[in-house]
Formats: sequence, C-alpha cells, structure tokens
Amino acid sequence: MTTSNNSLGATEISYFENRFFSLANEAHRYKVVNNNEPPKGNVTEEKESELEEFIENARLVMSVLGRRVFEPIVKKSAKQNNLPVTPVTTNVIFLIKQEIKGDKVNARAIRTPEGIVVLSGSKLREKPVRSCPKDAKANRRKYRDLIDENHILQADILFDTPSSAAKFVLLRSANGRITLSQYEKGY
Repeated sequence: MTTSNNSLGATEISYFENRFFSLANEAHRYKVVNNNEPPKGNVTEEKESELEEFIENARLVMSVLGRRVFEPIVKKSAKQNNLPVTPVTTNVIFLIKQEIKGDKVNARAIRTPEGIVVLSGSKLREKPVRSCPKDAKANRRKYRDLIDENHILQADILFDTPSSAAKFVLLRSANGRITLSQYEKGY
C-alpha cells in the first residue's frame, strides 16, 4: 500500500496493521499466526475516517484479485432474524440431524456462491468411525480451535463441496447431496 504523496507515517501504518489484523481474524478464512494484536495508534476522528476509506479500497482491490482475506464467509442480516446469508445466496438452508450410537449431530449449512458453509452453533459428531476418510480428520484438526469442548462449532466454515461439509460434520464417508437435506421453512 502506498500513497501518491508518501503521507503514511508510523501512526497510520499502526492503524492499518491493527485493522487488517482484526478484519482477517473476523473473516475466519485464514489462520492469523500473529498472536499479538497490533496497537491501533492514536489517530484523530478525521484521520480515522480517511484511513477507513483507504482500507475499504484495499479490501475491494484484494477481493477483485480473488483474495478474500478480509471478507467474512457469511454475512449476518438482522432483517432476516439473524439468519446467516450472503449477498448472492440461494437462501437454501440445509440440516444434518442424526444420532449415531448416542452421538447427537445437529448441524446447519447454507449454500453460497463459494460453496457450502457449515454454520456456527452446529453440533458436530464427536468421534470418527474407524473408516473415517483422511480429509475429514484433517479438516477437524485444521479447525479444532473453532470447535468447543461440547463439539459445537464456534465460527462459520466454508467447504468446496457438499460431501466435504457432510464428512466434516459426521466424521465418516458421506454423499453430501444425500446427507444434506433441505430444511423446511420455520428455521
């Protein structure tokens, strides 16, 4: 990032670092390995407004380049009873609800233009079956920080295919098109 008149100083850079760190963490698209939140810096309201415009432009450029580092997987809409939706969603909500040997699963997912998003608050299966696919186990390890001790998902997670989402939830082989049943209205 740069400006035409080279007007970015240490305070502005600190502000950018703090905001981009926060945006990346909130988006949950990548794991941010920086453990310390950068200081925000001491900027005036006027300067903050100017810097926020700069940040929005940077986010737009990153998105156009295909890097959605700072864009949330699913956006919340208060107008729809806090149901997660994306700007271009098909609004199809899926449900995986099963009980397997006493292990209750109650997961919700939504189709977006990017794939299937398993929604936060979903109850995942606790233990894999013996024949659990390696990719399902790998995804559980990858997202273990987003699953609490009760196996409740704490953030929305995007998957490329319905089957990878179903395998993540059920910890077994699954045909996502069959496993993900369309949830009736009244959700």
